[in-house]
Amino acid sequence: MLDDETSGEHTITVTNTGEAQDIYVGAHVWQDRTYGWYNPSCQQAMWSSTKHSLSGNGSTLYFDADTGAAWTDTIRFEAGETKEFTANFDWSRLNVAKDWSVTAWGTSGEVVVRNKNTAIETDHMPQYTDDKSGLNPPEPIVPDEDEELPDPYENCEDIDNGHGDSYGDKCAAYASNPGWCGGYDTEQFNSGEQCCVCGGGNRTDPDEGDEEEEEEEDVDPAPIPDEDDEEEEEDTDPVPEPDEGECQDLDNNGEF
Repeated sequence: MLDDETSGEHTITVTNTGEAQDIYVGAHVWQDRTYGWYNPSCQQAMWSSTKHSLSGNGSTLYFDADTGAAWTDTIRFEAGETKEFTANFDWSRLNVAKDWSVTAWGTSGEVVVRNKNTAIETDHMPQYTDDKSGLNPPEPIVPDEDEELPDPYENCEDIDNGHGDSYGDKCAAYASNPGWCGGYDTEQFNSGEQCCVCGGGNRTDPDEGDEEEEEEEDVDPAPIPDEDDEEEEEDTDPVPEPDEGECQDLDNNGEF
């Protein structure tokens, strides 16, 4: 119910329409739709010494807007059985939003929930519609079990330098939790730059080594001399070396 104009006390009937089963019953308010958690003017609406309550089946549960709801343990309903519950909401609080609901969940069959005051009809939360409303949901992409996904740590090294995120987790923890990427960075820890699984880290090109090998293979090898060349070199008369004690004139027969 939205914008409750009553005192806040309602008697709700829960009927089990099928075979005997266990049923949960819960009462709710919506703090996130109506209040800012840290808005001072909303504090009394959020928390109060007078709690909201749900009574029935011999027990009473109390709750506030911070928890938002109270649920019973399983209650046994026989086939066709109806039980009554009393929901009491504290609408005396300053700036309180008078929105509430009581719901029931059958563990094995359908149930019907009604306000005993038949003049009160069920409301529905406002719905936002746009050009995508009414379209069929997208089909999930089923991964190919035989497809081998690339290893983010192949040719990559984390470079967090021992630093962690806002919770102290380092890149090693992100390897099994890639959904954390970019969500908990600090001044010293940037997952997108430092963690391989997030697209960062120190990466090396696996083809660099192959290119160097190819360049080495392209170098022309030194020529191997033929046997004939070695024989010709052996046949060449060596240049005589003068004896250490021998001296020769260099005047070209007296011509200067």
